[in-house]
Amino acid sequence: MTPTPEQLRQADELDALWRPYDGFAAVPLHRPPHDPAEAAPDPARPPAPASLIATEIELAAARLTPRCIVKDHTYADVAQVVAPGGTGKTTVLIHEAVMIALGRPVWGLPVEAPGWTLLVTAEDRREQIMARLREILAALDLTPAERATAIRGVRVWDVTGEPVKLVAAADGNVVLTWLADAIVEAYLPDPPAVVTFDPLVSFGASEGMVNDNEQGIVTAARRIVKGLDCCVRVVHHTGKGNARAGTLDQYSGRGGSALPDGSRMTTVLQAWGPEDGSGLHPPQGCHPGPDASIAVMVRAKLSYAPPNLPRIWIRRAGFAFEHFTEAPRLAPDIQRAVQADQVERFIIAELGQGRRHTGSTLDGMAETMGMTQKNIRRALAELLVSTRIVDAPLPRELCWGRRKTYLCPPGHSVVQPDGMTPETAPTGEAMPSPSFNPSPYRDSTPNGLNRGGVRPPFPQSVNDGQRIATDITDWTQEHAGPAVPTDPCDPDETPPPTVAEVHL
Repeated sequence: MTPTPEQLRQADELDALWRPYDGFAAVPLHRPPHDPAEAAPDPARPPAPASLIATEIELAAARLTPRCIVKDHTYADVAQVVAPGGTGKTTVLIHEAVMIALGRPVWGLPVEAPGWTLLVTAEDRREQIMARLREILAALDLTPAERATAIRGVRVWDVTGEPVKLVAAADGNVVLTWLADAIVEAYLPDPPAVVTFDPLVSFGASEGMVNDNEQGIVTAARRIVKGLDCCVRVVHHTGKGNARAGTLDQYSGRGGSALPDGSRMTTVLQAWGPEDGSGLHPPQGCHPGPDASIAVMVRAKLSYAPPNLPRIWIRRAGFAFEHFTEAPRLAPDIQRAVQADQVERFIIAELGQGRRHTGSTLDGMAETMGMTQKNIRRALAELLVSTRIVDAPLPRELCWGRRKTYLCPPGHSVVQPDGMTPETAPTGEAMPSPSFNPSPYRDSTPNGLNRGGVRPPFPQSVNDGQRIATDITDWTQEHAGPAVPTDPCDPDETPPPTVAEVHL
């Protein structure tokens, strides 16, 4: 059957859409330059050696960080936003776009380069995003001029249902499409501050080639960054396991590691609830309500800001947002020391209540301590290695099953012969220090010290030699049995030890 002219036109459009670049050339194959002299240098061909030498002017003008749009949040580079489905990430990004357009702080962070945001959506239709934008503007109570600025600042390109991709699969490889360069050409006269692709999976080639696909998207995003000097954000979903575990690190997104490694910024958003078992606690004043939800935002990776940035807690009621920022996070080594102190104090406090813990039972107290099980185990390992906490034997009557020991400071670890421990000793009475018992008396065995059964435990005195000798003499006179005469002529008879010999 002969195709109609309309079918031929559609075929040409699809061919132009999917045709890749030749070696990532600056100009796509389906749009060759009219004048070959105007063609950009082929980036796949090595330049002349002399052209690679830096100049003083270039060194003086070089910046350590790209253009800052929002301090400690958004820079002109590749970024990913990771969140489980249903977290409200798209609405959060619309709110951020409004703030960037108005030049108002984003979650308390200053906007240093206000501008408009291009939202390329392949998931939510334009109408739905416009409805959310309307409600966000109403919640902000803006002046007419501010409202007009905010409306101009959020521009939505709806590609839902269209085969618009940043990368495509061709002959077993992942190659760029026309899209990145087309965006640069279209918006170069008035560049946006942020370009957002939502969701990432709709603009990739295939998740069957995970890291190739992600690296291709990173390369396409870098072309837009290079052409427009803007931030390119891709909205990514977390993996199922990460979503259930509530992970907040840069590798929380599903798929491979090429995207988080290639992105210069990774923001992770997770919904929070009092019963989610995450071990996280929002700052004072940030609490859920019947019509309000809470999410925690973590800047898991931000190459152009100091490390260990504090978490941002977002409280949303309808389309109104509040934010709460945690106190600055400590350096990792200091944080580990603080957590070790916290676990040590908890163990000691529990001993005061007659509760003896093991490593397993401490895991179950994660929510009570406000720590994750991972942090509790790491802190306990540090306490055990440094002997600030030891595994002490339990009194026999408290042993059951395989449980034979409990965690305690070294001073709590002594179990006395009568079953008392320092925690259970009667108040007002000093517990004797631990000591070694001498060999028992024997009735008929040669070399026995004396008759009369097993000698009672022997107290150890303070560091005074004369007092030790006096104590030993007094104690021996009180507890020793009747003297046994010795025969100095009998080679099997051993005379009783002297005080000095007992001491030694």
